[in-house]
Amino acid sequence: MYKMPAILEILMSHPVENLRKEIAKTNIKGYATASKKAIVEKMLLHSARFQHIKMYEKKAASEKQVAARKRFADASKAKAVERAKKAPEVKAAKDAAKAAKVAARDAARAEKVAAKATAKADKVAARAKAKDLKDSLMPLSKDGKTRRESKAVRAARLAKK
Repeated sequence: MYKMPAILEILMSHPVENLRKEIAKTNIKGYATASKKAIVEKMLLHSARFQHIKMYEKKAASEKQVAARKRFADASKAKAVERAKKAPEVKAAKDAAKAAKVAARDAARAEKVAAKATAKADKVAARAKAKDLKDSLMPLSKDGKTRRESKAVRAARLAKK
C-alpha cells in the first residue's frame, strides 16, 4: 500500500482556511480561488517553506460550548415532543376545517343541481301551459275536436284514398 509522505499527510489534515493563511504568509500567488488539492500541490512544490507546520488536531469543545449544544438539543427535543402532543389536535382541526369546506362545496353543488332541476321543471310546465293555451285558442272542427286532432283524422282520411 502506498504511504503518503509525512508533509502531505500533515497538509491534508488541515482545513483549507488554515492552508490559505499559511500560503499567504509565504508570498506565493494564485491560491485565493484554488481548491484544497491545488493549494496542497503548490505547498508541496515549496515544501521547505512549510516544514514548521504540525499535524492538525481539532480542539476539544469547551464546557460552555458543550452546555450550549446540550441546551439546544434539549430545546429541540422539547419542541418535537410538544409538536407530537399537539399533532392530533392540529390534525383534528385541519380535518374539521376540510370537512366544513367539503360540506359547503357539496351544499353549493346540491343547490345548483336543485336550481337546474327547478328551472327544467318550470320550462316543461311553461311548455305544457303554452300548448294548452294554443289548443284552447284553436277553432274547433266540425266534430267538436281541436284542429290538431282533426289533422290526424284528415291524415287517416287521405290514407284511405
